Amino acid sequence: MNNLILKLAMRQVRSPKAMNCGKYYARIGNAQTLSQRGFIEHMIAHGLSYPRFVIEGVLSQIVKCLPEMLGQGVGVKFDGLGTFYPTIENATSGVAYADLKAGGINPNDIVSGVHVRFLPDDSKLDALTSRQFKEKCTMELATVQSPQQVTRGTGDEAKTETVWQDTPYAAWQLLPASADGHI
Repeated sequence: MNNLILKLAMRQVRSPKAMNCGKYYARIGNAQTLSQRGFIEHMIAHGLSYPRFVIEGVLSQIVKCLPEMLGQGVGVKFDGLGTFYPTIENATSGVAYADLKAGGINPNDIVSGVHVRFLPDDSKLDALTSRQFKEKCTMELATVQSPQQVTRGTGDEAKTETVWQDTPYAAWQLLPASADGHI
């Protein structure tokens, strides 16, 4: 049995315009982010023999150098993890041949964004691609997310927004149909 338990939350598509309105789809249930310090603590708990300051120093240098390489158009591969690489998003629908030939093109006018992408390592030893990584995880239905209307502020400053409330899956199954958030 796999020791990685991936807890899932089910969320219903509620837009009446959507073809899949009323259907439920899985999401990562405990979508949280571990801080660098928390990650270092986790690594040390696995018996890593390097002192904390060495690990922090190496990670800090990666954080400094990775954007430098990506900003020069150089992808960086971490064996067993994957490759970080830059891509661009074009702001226009393209530049005509004549305009390109004439020159005077400002790259800042034709590029709207630079993105950092990640391609997981797919070697047989590491298998971090989507379907291979799934085999390392045990899936568990943990919660069902239901929309709740919340009003924040008072008077003219009041704004109503939708927040998603998690209900444990086993408890959600026991709710009457009218109380479970079903469309």
